[in-house]
Amino acid sequence: MHTIWQNQNETLPVIRKALRLCQKVDRMILYLTADLLWATRIKSTCEDMGVPARPVRHIDMLNARLDDSQVQGVILDLESELWPELLNRIRGWDADNAGQTNPIAVVAFGPHVNTEAFAAARKLGATRVLARGAFAKQLPQILTKLVGGDSGDSGDGGDGGDGGSTKTL
Repeated sequence: MHTIWQNQNETLPVIRKALRLCQKVDRMILYLTADLLWATRIKSTCEDMGVPARPVRHIDMLNARLDDSQVQGVILDLESELWPELLNRIRGWDADNAGQTNPIAVVAFGPHVNTEAFAAARKLGATRVLARGAFAKQLPQILTKLVGGDSGDSGDGGDGGDGGSTKTL
């Protein structure tokens, strides 16, 4: 009689993947920041709102979160050196999972004078790009829209003056 345990090398990875899918957390937000103060602010605002949030400090952490969580949104600090790599990976994951999941919303923020990073983030597919001040002021609303899946126009601009976000959350 053939049992599932006779082919452990083939079966165990499938079982592990099924367990990960069953353990996925709903509506998780991921964040990358170059500054501990921003990380604390994002994490505490998420906790106050009851929104699960986890940091991603490198590409392996992002890949693990994408595999084991239902990521609704990602917040990227444009002062982190890793943001382009992470944004490219997120958009690659979206393409690989097209039709199975909704695209992950990505909100990028940074100093208002860093217009080159704003343009680069838009080009790489950030959903919304904001100056730090606008991001700080709107953080609770941004999180609400990220976890609620609302991609409607908030009409507030807030992205350094040109209103040129790819999409507005």
